Amino acid sequence: MKDGELKGFNNVLVDVSEKHPEVKRFGGDTAVHKALVRQWLSYVQSNVRADSSSGGGPVSVGVLKELDEALSTTTYVVGHKMTLVDPVLYVSLYPTYVRFSKNYSVKIGIGF
Repeated sequence: MKDGELKGFNNVLVDVSEKHPEVKRFGGDTAVHKALVRQWLSYVQSNVRADSSSGGGPVSVGVLKELDEALSTTTYVVGHKMTLVDPVLYVSLYPTYVRFSKNYSVKIGIGF
């Protein structure tokens, strides 16, 4: 790696949010929120994207329960303002949503 070269999906997202005023607010407002954004991006990368990427199976029920519990008291993943984590989590969960929707529609007789 060259000096100053940035690698890794999460590192690039955080770097962009810190350097560009138009997206800076998505990196977190406080030091705690910034740390939580990094923590959640790492969680999504290792627990959600790992399950749903490369045609793998849907996200595990355990991960979905953890996410449900985390979101039960907040509007967004990190508090009450959207951060980088929210769209990343949405995009990462979308394949699982589609699979569950198709399975559910078959059970109740609705075609997609």
